Amino acid sequence: MHAIRFVPLLCALIVAGPVSAQSPVDIGSPQAAFAGGPIHLSLHAATRLRAHFQGDKVPVVPQPFRGRLDTALAGLDWPKLEAVKKELVEKNGPVPALMWEQTRFLATGSIGVAELHARDVAATGSTGLSETAVMMWFYAAGVTLTDGEKCVDAAARDAHLDRLRGPVFEPVLQILRGIAEDRLTAMRDLAVRLEAILAEDRTDDSMCRASGSKTEIKPDSIWRPEAAEARSMLTRHLQALTSVMRRRPGR
Repeated sequence: MHAIRFVPLLCALIVAGPVSAQSPVDIGSPQAAFAGGPIHLSLHAATRLRAHFQGDKVPVVPQPFRGRLDTALAGLDWPKLEAVKKELVEKNGPVPALMWEQTRFLATGSIGVAELHARDVAATGSTGLSETAVMMWFYAAGVTLTDGEKCVDAAARDAHLDRLRGPVFEPVLQILRGIAEDRLTAMRDLAVRLEAILAEDRTDDSMCRASGSKTEIKPDSIWRPEAAEARSMLTRHLQALTSVMRRRPGR
């Protein structure tokens, strides 16, 4: 079993200052952290959560927000999820929302959650969290290239990749363009490993929903071998993407 380590968000936020002056979150078992909602933890997911949070110390986001967020995630209802997350931040501060994103990412590998987390971490303005934003962006790009093989409409996958390079992710892209080369490589390599580790539990097909509506998906017997082939080339593809994103004007 791979032990996954991210930047310890709660500690980093406490060090960061202003955003930490909010109520902390309770902790408990993986099952307690997902109780009262529609997301059912796999054995692998529970093991990952315990490995990352060092036992039954998983952040437990308060109800009713936990159940409402999980229900929105299960239905891939991103506008609803954003609305509930805003309510949670207004009442309890940003820490519980960031913890919800991190725990749900670990449990599901959702590309949508990775994208939310990249943007929200970048928005904190904390230099201690900037690498996490870059890693999550790389993960989302990687999943678009691998699980995107499930899309019947290849244009939808390409549109999703364009969105990752677009204005909505500009705060993350600014970090990506300025981060030191060795740290950029480390975050890209971590994202590649996570893409493979979380593939088994990943069901999110957001990269195929160009307009947010339901989409046609290829049978598993067709797209999974195609995804495996894309996975074998993922590091090279992300290196090429990085080269384009960090290219200076006039070069």
